[in-house]
Amino acid sequence: MDMPMEFGTSHLSSYRPRAQYHSFDPSRINSADGRAPRSSRSGHGGSDQNFSSLPANLRLSAPERRRRVKKDDSDSEWSPYVVRKPSNYSEATVENARYRPGGEPTSDHPNEDRFFSLEQENSTVFAVFDGHDGSRAVGFVSSIYMEYFKTDSWRNVTAFYMTEVEEALREFFRAAETEFFKTIRSYTLEKNRLQAIIPKGMRSYEAYLSFPWEVARLQELEPKLSGGCTAVVAVLCKSKLYVANVGDSRAVLVYEEKKGGTLRHLQLSTDHGVENRDELSRLGKLGLDPRQLERNGRLGSQENTRSIGDYYIKEGYKDVDTLSCATEPPGTAEPAVMVAPPSIDPSQYRYLLLMSDGVYKSIEAGFNDPLSADANKVLLNMILYEEKNFKDDLSILSSTVLDRIRRIHHNTYQASAKESPSSPKAVNCRKRDDMTLLIYKFPFYTAV
Repeated sequence: MDMPMEFGTSHLSSYRPRAQYHSFDPSRINSADGRAPRSSRSGHGGSDQNFSSLPANLRLSAPERRRRVKKDDSDSEWSPYVVRKPSNYSEATVENARYRPGGEPTSDHPNEDRFFSLEQENSTVFAVFDGHDGSRAVGFVSSIYMEYFKTDSWRNVTAFYMTEVEEALREFFRAAETEFFKTIRSYTLEKNRLQAIIPKGMRSYEAYLSFPWEVARLQELEPKLSGGCTAVVAVLCKSKLYVANVGDSRAVLVYEEKKGGTLRHLQLSTDHGVENRDELSRLGKLGLDPRQLERNGRLGSQENTRSIGDYYIKEGYKDVDTLSCATEPPGTAEPAVMVAPPSIDPSQYRYLLLMSDGVYKSIEAGFNDPLSADANKVLLNMILYEEKNFKDDLSILSSTVLDRIRRIHHNTYQASAKESPSSPKAVNCRKRDDMTLLIYKFPFYTAV
């Protein structure tokens, strides 16, 4: 992380989320593991209690709501309030690894990926979250996302206000970040108070000599303020496919060019990093130097230009030397939202793939085939190949594909390191990130 320019800085950013969802109670989330309380993780949806501040046109009054249906194991009747796993679906995650010549892989940190899928009467939701700088942010954010998609507010949107789905997704990305920043508010206030004690403009070494306790405490607070996550959410609703994302986790639609024709793939998410020309243009308009960002390959200390959390590229950006000249926070939780193009008929949909960046980056680094430049295509070919061997059990498809990627990536490192440990291939494959892969196979399609 870029270190603060001076300990006397006490800037508060001008960041103000567009939507304030004050009704969600963060205390309902277990901060230790980021999961919702057991009662809210049951298979049944909740009420509007936690999201009553959604715009009025996205909610129904109590008398208009449909009656809840209480179910037990012997009741096979469909209920709009039952949340279940989709059929024709596979999910898996693999922890990160660091290699050494001739040795077994070791993990750098616990798995920081999170994911879920929910199927209800009017919609099916898939989501992948990739945390960084710890799992606190990704645990909290993934939990409140799951809670949101169980609420009456979301059901009302998908049942009665289809034109509002895109805006509802945007509003919730903003609200999720607002709620996360509330959980670290005490730390930001303490940081500002300590910085105010140290004379503005005092150099770091002088501050360390004159205010050793304050400087030590500021250093302790830094990791507590760090942390964030990417998010990609895909929603299937009444023959429409919506994707919203921040960061570099991906959603890819696989479809037939024509009935019985060639399979094509279309990435519906946007990779938000400094290699994205649109993002560089946006950051340049804020007063940052696009060429310097390209050289650094990062925005401050972060690979992603959009995310949820990441205090030091948002509220605390004035404390970061390379970002302090920006006219407003350069990081944002504003998602890219895309609807599958109408030129592709839903009857042509074959697979929906969601993944963390560890999947496609491991393919790019570990495969010697020039086609790996299109990691999405390589991944699709692997899925089609492996599915032929497991037609009767789609549930293990994701884990089988990830295991193959893991083995190829590791073998590439071992072969390259044996030849030359300092070779570009060996260096690029020295470690890999957590990998999470969700595969949804649209009904009534059989792979040839």
